[in-house]
Amino acid sequence: MTTNTTDPQTSDRPLERGRTFRHWGGTWTLVAPAPDGEGSWVALNTDTHAMAILTVVDVVWTGQTLDDHQLAIEVATAWHALHQRWERVQARLAEKEQMITDIRAYAIDRHLEGAFCRDGLNTALRHFDLEPYQPRYHVPITLSATVHITADDADSAQQRVRYLIDGIAYSGDSDDDEVEIALDDTQVGDPETP
Repeated sequence: MTTNTTDPQTSDRPLERGRTFRHWGGTWTLVAPAPDGEGSWVALNTDTHAMAILTVVDVVWTGQTLDDHQLAIEVATAWHALHQRWERVQARLAEKEQMITDIRAYAIDRHLEGAFCRDGLNTALRHFDLEPYQPRYHVPITLSATVHITADDADSAQQRVRYLIDGIAYSGDSDDDEVEIALDDTQVGDPETP
């Protein structure tokens, strides 16, 4: 329900919740005073359901005032519209993320088919702020070895061998040469003297 005033141009009435005015090509309604200062109000565009904080000066009042019930309906409608827009934006962002993932996977597949070299692929990926292609392979190795080591006693020999095994790692000259070794199962036998 709206209440009409006698003169739509009258601006000497105090600002109050529910008063409507024309601004930026739309019809706006005062919702509540803004917390940031005098003369600023949270206003709702009843045409687009947008909300904004506006400094209300020199506006053209429509001569209508929404009652609290109608204003609550308009605010709820605006919130619903905003929520729907947010959901659409989130869906579009998810689509774009998936598209970027798909494009990267396609480019890697084309590289693996020999369409272009790895350096060319990574140059293109870096151009679009995507992670470079660095293939990693899991290569299981079964190894049995006998280590000949000089030590003061059997415990020292066993500890040194254990230390060497636990610390196995190789770092190459570049990231392409890097190797990470995970020791799944290691067994160090009892030292024996020859």
